[in-house]
Amino acid sequence: MKNTILLVCFFLLSGCNTEEFGDVSNIKIKGTGYEGEKAGKLCGMFKLNKSQVKTYFKKTKKIDSTEAHYQHDYYSCWVHGDFVYKGNNCMWSIDVGGLANIQCGGKEYITYCKNCENFMLEQIS
Repeated sequence: MKNTILLVCFFLLSGCNTEEFGDVSNIKIKGTGYEGEKAGKLCGMFKLNKSQVKTYFKKTKKIDSTEAHYQHDYYSCWVHGDFVYKGNNCMWSIDVGGLANIQCGGKEYITYCKNCENFMLEQIS
């Protein structure tokens, strides 16, 4: 019984930790990056514009590091920049697979956009 209560509490608390980033402003794209020599050829084609970045953050959902590691692929191509969210200056990077890392208000977030494949992958095809 004690374990059941702890498990229920865990799921309730984890559900409360859902920071959404749909209302970002002052989006700035600072550049692109990649890891590895082979990635350089492919990644040179991956670019996002401000409209695509805004769309990404409207559709994205916060995930935890376990989900990011075990359920999503990591790609070594990314676009990075900053934006303002709830009065905080935030830094972000979005990889070609739809994962983003965000540093905002002294916290770090990982987000994933399930429905962004169309404009993410068309950038490198």
